[in-house]
Amino acid sequence: MKTGWPHRPLGEVATLQRGFDLPVQKRIDGQYPIFAANGPVGCHHEAKVSGPGVVTGRSGTIGKVRFVEDDFWPLNTALFVKDFHGNDPAFVYRLLQWFRLDRFSQGVGVPTLNRNIVHAIDVPLPPIEEQRRIAAVLDAADALRAKRRQAIAKLDTLTQAIFIDMFGDLSEMQTLEDVMEKIIDYRGKSPTKTDSGVPLLTARVVKNFRLEPATEFIAEADYDSWMRRGLPRTGDVLFTTEAPLGHVAQIEESRVALAQRLVLLRPKNELMTGEFLMFALRSTQVVEGIRRRATGSTVIGIRQKELRKVLLPVPPLSLQSQFSKRVHSLQRFSISASGSLSQLDTLFSSLQQRAFRGEL
Repeated sequence: MKTGWPHRPLGEVATLQRGFDLPVQKRIDGQYPIFAANGPVGCHHEAKVSGPGVVTGRSGTIGKVRFVEDDFWPLNTALFVKDFHGNDPAFVYRLLQWFRLDRFSQGVGVPTLNRNIVHAIDVPLPPIEEQRRIAAVLDAADALRAKRRQAIAKLDTLTQAIFIDMFGDLSEMQTLEDVMEKIIDYRGKSPTKTDSGVPLLTARVVKNFRLEPATEFIAEADYDSWMRRGLPRTGDVLFTTEAPLGHVAQIEESRVALAQRLVLLRPKNELMTGEFLMFALRSTQVVEGIRRRATGSTVIGIRQKELRKVLLPVPPLSLQSQFSKRVHSLQRFSISASGSLSQLDTLFSSLQQRAFRGEL
């Protein structure tokens, strides 16, 4: 730690307080955002806390920290900074991000953050001018990441627009079962996780139209038995059956293991391309059909037997192939942008660590 920076208990730097009750039936639409543990959940006609402010999760979702420019209403599942003790709010926001509040969650069913515990832990406290400089540097680095994410999102939006332009008026429909060569889900006792081995793709890494890097692995010795229902191929489409429902992505490397809550879809070559299938599953008409067949109150999901009955448009294969070529062209740009985002994430993490060690 940089010489001259004192340490103070977090409660003396930023005092956290539990949010306030506001039942759904008492909310009146207005200009002030309402924040729950996992972020904004609507607006109300009056505010409870003056901005700028910092809010995070108290119960359920722990560790996500948000900076709020204007007045807001934090719910009782959230914590907000009641007193900044003269410190810069933007610095406190970055400090709490770096502090990783999720480390202090308690409870098995619904994790809860005990603010009395975190209030007692010492944190570095640079002078106010240094606080502002640190916040400005991290804000600038974070803005670069946000712009890159926006660029990636625009590429996805462009591809969806091309899909609608090419296939928006289709009326010929067939069931998913009729146009698939393989429909496989992987159920049973989860395999033992290891630090290395075969990458295990879970529902969490399936983002719309792309896969995030796997963070879990299974042993090579367990691979064949776990994947006994069928081995994946490059280009197969993955579909998440719940939490979240209906996210899709194509498999990029065949030597992967697939976790529960994923269904592998392999279309018949003479009927459908993988790229078309992926975007068809996210089209408005098909998404509505999936939701009608989904079940559950707390967790919404769809069973394989119901997924098989979902109707899909089936345009001429030549038209699908034209779409696939366009998708591949855009994916090259997307891969490049994603690589750049990964580098920016690494840079931001490095800057964050250096900032609170006094080395920025």
